[in-house]
Amino acid sequence: NAQRGSDELLEKHFAGPRAALRPVYDRLIGALSALGDDVTVGVRDSYVAFARRKQFAVFKSRARPVQAELGLRLPDVAASPRLAPAGKSFGSESATHVVVLTLPEDIDHEVLEWLRRAYEDVG
Repeated sequence: NAQRGSDELLEKHFAGPRAALRPVYDRLIGALSALGDDVTVGVRDSYVAFARRKQFAVFKSRARPVQAELGLRLPDVAASPRLAPAGKSFGSESATHVVVLTLPEDIDHEVLEWLRRAYEDVG
């Protein structure tokens, strides 16, 4: 079953200390669902990709320190203290910026707006 394999792969993103990041991911999924029903979720070994016609966001869970990194495709948005440029070390060619998330509350109005812009830009 492909879905079961995908579910098992997703659970690896939340193994050990990264289990604390599952509520962050769940809130992100809720926010993406509110944007539209055309978002595809691609679970990979080291990240989860979100796309429409093109990839617009990437979720990575980290163990040290325990944090999630949300890469966003925002080519026309300036960096800020919270929205850092995505360097080559982030590992996603589509992401131009990265925001660090540690709690579900970190997905606030500002992050939701960035997510909406990234989603709309690839529509």
